[in-house]
Amino acid sequence: MRRSPTHAAGNYFVYSIMQPYVEEFRQKANAPEFLKNVQKVVESSPEGKERITVIRKRMAEFARCEPRQPSREPNSILAN
Repeated sequence: MRRSPTHAAGNYFVYSIMQPYVEEFRQKANAPEFLKNVQKVVESSPEGKERITVIRKRMAEFARCEPRQPSREPNSILAN
């Protein structure tokens, strides 16, 4: 059964953060299999690679946002 790239969004998010460091981590931690299965899924399809690109773009946009002051009203995030 072939699954869509959205079936494990958390894995894509984690891999998008760890990917630049994963080889170094594997060596230093003596963990050659670390994230290997996730890497196979992500990098084996154009959809997976695109998903990583989209996640990184969103993370960069989020990082540029100005922080907001927290509201003192209870459940204010749900009031909008």
